[in-house]
Amino acid sequence: MWQRLLATVLGDGVPRSDERGQAQFDIVGPARRREEDLGATGGHTRVAHDARRDDDARAIAYGRHAVSAPGGGDWVEQLMRSFRDQLVGGLYEGVYALDGAPLRRVMDAQAEACVHAFVALPDIPSDYDFEAFLERMKTSGPSRVRIDRVSDDELLWTELHDGECVCPHVRQNVVRLDPKLCLCGETWVRLLVERHARRRAEVELVESVATGACNCIYRIRLREPS
Repeated sequence: MWQRLLATVLGDGVPRSDERGQAQFDIVGPARRREEDLGATGGHTRVAHDARRDDDARAIAYGRHAVSAPGGGDWVEQLMRSFRDQLVGGLYEGVYALDGAPLRRVMDAQAEACVHAFVALPDIPSDYDFEAFLERMKTSGPSRVRIDRVSDDELLWTELHDGECVCPHVRQNVVRLDPKLCLCGETWVRLLVERHARRRAEVELVESVATGACNCIYRIRLREPS
Protein backbone atom coordinates (compact mmCIF):
# COMPACT_ATOMS: atom_id res chain seq x y z
CA MET A 1 0.00 0.00 0.00
CA TRP A 2 2.78 2.41 0.97
CA GLN A 3 4.77 1.66 -2.18
CA ARG A 4 1.70 2.17 -4.35
CA LEU A 5 1.04 5.55 -2.72
CA LEU A 6 4.59 6.66 -3.38
CA ALA A 7 4.43 5.56 -6.96
CA THR A 8 1.21 7.53 -7.46
CA VAL A 9 2.73 10.67 -5.93
CA LEU A 10 6.18 10.51 -7.53
CA GLY A 11 5.35 9.66 -11.09
CA ASP A 12 5.15 6.60 -13.28
CA GLY A 13 5.54 3.47 -11.18
CA VAL A 14 6.45 0.18 -12.80
CA PRO A 15 5.23 -2.63 -10.54
CA ARG A 16 6.90 -5.97 -10.55
CA SER A 17 7.14 -9.01 -8.27
CA ASP A 18 10.24 -10.71 -6.95
CA GLU A 19 10.58 -14.41 -6.27
CA ARG A 20 8.71 -14.04 -2.98
CA GLY A 21 5.80 -12.20 -4.58
CA GLN A 22 6.65 -8.87 -2.97
CA ALA A 23 5.62 -5.84 -5.01
CA GLN A 24 8.50 -3.56 -5.95
CA PHE A 25 8.56 -0.33 -7.85
CA ASP A 26 11.29 1.26 -9.92
CA ILE A 27 10.52 4.95 -10.05
CA VAL A 28 11.04 6.19 -13.58
CA GLY A 29 10.71 9.53 -15.32
CA PRO A 30 11.91 12.80 -13.76
CA ALA A 31 12.26 11.38 -10.28
CA ARG A 32 14.76 8.71 -11.28
CA ARG A 33 18.32 9.19 -10.08
CA ARG A 34 21.48 8.15 -11.92
CA GLU A 35 21.53 4.47 -12.76
CA GLU A 36 24.54 3.79 -10.56
CA ASP A 37 22.65 5.17 -7.55
CA LEU A 38 19.96 2.50 -7.83
CA GLY A 39 20.37 -1.08 -6.71
CA ALA A 40 18.50 -4.05 -5.31
CA THR A 41 19.45 -5.82 -2.10
CA GLY A 42 17.47 -8.62 -0.49
CA GLY A 43 14.55 -8.08 -2.88
CA HIS A 44 14.08 -4.47 -1.85
CA THR A 45 14.77 -1.48 -4.05
CA ARG A 46 17.08 1.00 -2.41
CA VAL A 47 18.32 4.47 -3.29
CA ALA A 48 21.93 5.26 -2.44
CA HIS A 49 22.47 7.82 0.29
CA ASP A 50 23.54 11.31 -0.75
CA ALA A 51 26.76 12.55 0.83
CA ARG A 52 26.04 14.66 3.90
CA ARG A 53 28.22 17.56 2.84
CA ASP A 54 26.93 20.18 5.20
CA ASP A 55 24.80 19.45 8.27
CA ASP A 56 23.71 23.04 8.67
CA ALA A 57 22.72 23.32 5.03
CA ARG A 58 20.75 20.08 5.39
CA ALA A 59 18.82 21.53 8.32
CA ILE A 60 17.94 24.62 6.32
CA ALA A 61 17.18 22.90 3.03
CA TYR A 62 15.42 19.78 4.25
CA GLY A 63 14.17 20.45 7.76
CA ARG A 64 14.60 18.07 10.64
CA HIS A 65 11.80 15.55 10.17
CA ALA A 66 12.54 12.35 8.30
CA VAL A 67 9.92 10.58 6.24
CA SER A 68 9.77 6.86 6.89
CA ALA A 69 7.70 3.94 5.78
CA PRO A 70 6.00 1.57 8.18
CA GLY A 71 8.72 -0.71 9.48
CA GLY A 72 11.44 1.83 8.71
CA GLY A 73 13.44 2.33 5.56
CA ASP A 74 15.63 5.35 4.92
CA TRP A 75 15.15 4.87 1.14
CA VAL A 76 11.70 6.42 1.51
CA GLU A 77 13.20 9.61 2.91
CA GLN A 78 15.69 9.72 0.05
CA LEU A 79 12.95 9.15 -2.51
CA MET A 80 10.74 11.90 -1.14
CA ARG A 81 13.71 14.26 -0.89
CA SER A 82 14.59 13.65 -4.53
CA PHE A 83 11.02 14.44 -5.54
CA ARG A 84 10.94 17.59 -3.41
CA ASP A 85 14.30 18.76 -4.76
CA GLN A 86 13.06 18.45 -8.33
CA LEU A 87 9.97 20.50 -7.50
CA VAL A 88 12.13 23.23 -5.93
CA GLY A 89 14.50 23.18 -8.91
CA GLY A 90 11.61 23.61 -11.31
CA LEU A 91 10.16 26.41 -9.21
CA TYR A 92 13.46 28.30 -9.30
CA GLU A 93 13.58 28.16 -13.07
CA GLY A 94 10.35 30.13 -12.95
CA VAL A 95 11.79 32.50 -10.35
CA TYR A 96 14.84 33.14 -12.53
CA ALA A 97 12.49 34.26 -15.31
CA LEU A 98 11.30 37.13 -13.09
CA ASP A 99 12.81 40.60 -12.96
CA GLY A 100 12.39 43.79 -10.97
CA ALA A 101 10.01 44.02 -8.01
CA PRO A 102 8.51 40.50 -8.34
CA LEU A 103 11.97 38.92 -8.27
CA ARG A 104 12.98 41.06 -5.31
CA ARG A 105 9.86 40.05 -3.34
CA VAL A 106 10.61 36.36 -3.83
CA MET A 107 14.27 36.69 -2.88
CA ASP A 108 13.46 38.86 0.15
CA ALA A 109 11.03 36.25 1.41
CA GLN A 110 13.59 33.48 0.95
CA ALA A 111 16.30 35.52 2.69
CA GLU A 112 14.05 36.23 5.68
CA ALA A 113 13.31 32.52 6.12
CA CYS A 114 17.00 31.70 5.77
CA VAL A 115 18.02 34.29 8.40
CA HIS A 116 15.55 32.88 10.94
CA ALA A 117 16.96 29.39 10.39
CA PHE A 118 20.57 30.53 10.33
CA VAL A 119 20.66 32.47 13.61
CA ALA A 120 19.27 29.41 15.40
CA LEU A 121 22.04 27.13 14.13
CA PRO A 122 25.07 28.83 15.75
CA ASP A 123 22.79 30.44 18.36
CA ILE A 124 23.53 34.11 17.68
CA PRO A 125 21.59 36.05 20.35
CA SER A 126 19.64 39.06 19.16
CA ASP A 127 21.07 41.18 21.97
CA TYR A 128 24.60 41.06 20.54
CA ASP A 129 25.77 44.57 19.75
CA PHE A 130 27.07 45.25 16.24
CA GLU A 131 30.76 44.81 17.01
CA ALA A 132 30.18 41.55 18.87
CA PHE A 133 28.05 40.31 15.99
CA LEU A 134 30.73 41.14 13.39
CA GLU A 135 33.33 39.33 15.46
CA ARG A 136 31.07 36.29 15.80
CA MET A 137 30.41 36.16 12.06
CA LYS A 138 34.11 35.69 11.37
CA THR A 139 33.71 32.12 12.56
CA SER A 140 29.96 31.40 12.63
CA GLY A 141 28.85 32.14 9.08
CA PRO A 142 28.36 29.67 6.23
CA SER A 143 31.99 30.52 5.44
CA ARG A 144 34.63 32.79 6.96
CA VAL A 145 33.72 36.46 6.78
CA ARG A 146 36.24 39.32 6.56
CA ILE A 147 35.13 42.81 7.55
CA ASP A 148 36.93 45.86 6.15
CA ARG A 149 35.97 49.27 7.50
CA VAL A 150 35.67 52.01 4.87
CA SER A 151 34.31 54.57 7.35
CA ASP A 152 32.25 54.62 10.54
CA ASP A 153 29.11 53.95 8.52
CA GLU A 154 30.43 51.92 5.60
CA LEU A 155 32.12 48.54 5.44
CA LEU A 156 32.93 45.77 3.03
CA TRP A 157 31.64 42.33 3.98
CA THR A 158 33.66 39.60 2.23
CA GLU A 159 32.55 35.99 2.40
CA LEU A 160 35.54 33.76 1.63
CA HIS A 161 33.95 31.08 -0.54
CA ASP A 162 36.91 29.87 -2.62
CA GLY A 163 34.77 29.86 -5.74
CA GLU A 164 31.86 27.85 -4.31
CA CYS A 165 28.39 29.24 -3.60
CA VAL A 166 27.24 28.34 -0.08
CA CYS A 167 23.51 28.53 -0.71
CA PRO A 168 22.19 25.14 0.52
CA HIS A 169 20.05 24.75 -2.61
CA VAL A 170 23.09 25.20 -4.85
CA ARG A 171 25.42 23.06 -2.75
CA GLN A 172 22.92 20.21 -2.82
CA ASN A 173 22.49 20.59 -6.61
CA VAL A 174 18.82 21.44 -6.15
CA VAL A 175 18.95 24.71 -8.12
CA ARG A 176 21.46 26.04 -10.61
CA LEU A 177 23.55 29.03 -9.68
CA ASP A 178 22.35 32.28 -11.25
CA PRO A 179 23.37 35.88 -10.46
CA LYS A 180 19.73 36.61 -9.60
CA LEU A 181 20.14 34.39 -6.56
CA CYS A 182 22.56 36.98 -5.16
CA LEU A 183 19.56 39.21 -4.39
CA CYS A 184 18.83 36.73 -1.62
CA GLY A 185 22.40 37.17 -0.38
CA GLU A 186 22.04 40.95 -0.32
CA THR A 187 18.90 40.77 1.77
CA TRP A 188 20.37 38.07 4.01
CA VAL A 189 23.32 40.33 4.89
CA ARG A 190 21.07 43.38 5.31
CA LEU A 191 18.67 41.66 7.70
CA LEU A 192 21.52 40.37 9.86
CA VAL A 193 23.23 43.77 9.93
CA GLU A 194 20.01 45.61 10.82
CA ARG A 195 19.25 43.04 13.51
CA HIS A 196 22.44 43.90 15.39
CA ALA A 197 23.29 47.45 14.31
CA ARG A 198 19.71 48.47 15.13
CA ARG A 199 19.88 50.84 12.20
CA ARG A 200 18.65 50.75 8.65
CA ALA A 201 21.23 49.52 6.17
CA GLU A 202 21.74 49.44 2.43
CA VAL A 203 23.59 46.46 0.99
CA GLU A 204 25.04 46.36 -2.50
CA LEU A 205 26.63 43.36 -4.15
CA VAL A 206 30.13 44.15 -5.39
CA GLU A 207 30.94 40.71 -6.82
CA SER A 208 30.05 37.09 -6.19
CA VAL A 209 30.75 33.51 -7.17
CA ALA A 210 27.72 33.72 -9.46
CA THR A 211 29.29 36.66 -11.32
CA GLY A 212 32.59 34.80 -11.73
CA ALA A 213 34.49 35.94 -8.62
CA CYS A 214 36.18 33.73 -6.05
CA ASN A 215 34.37 35.31 -3.08
CA CYS A 216 31.17 37.22 -2.41
CA ILE A 217 31.66 40.87 -1.45
CA TYR A 218 28.94 43.22 -0.23
CA ARG A 219 29.17 46.96 0.43
CA ILE A 220 27.18 47.94 3.53
CA ARG A 221 26.11 51.50 4.29
CA LEU A 222 24.52 52.17 7.66
CA ARG A 223 21.86 54.87 7.83
CA GLU A 224 21.04 57.22 10.66
CA PRO A 225 19.09 55.62 13.50
CA SER A 226 15.37 56.22 13.09
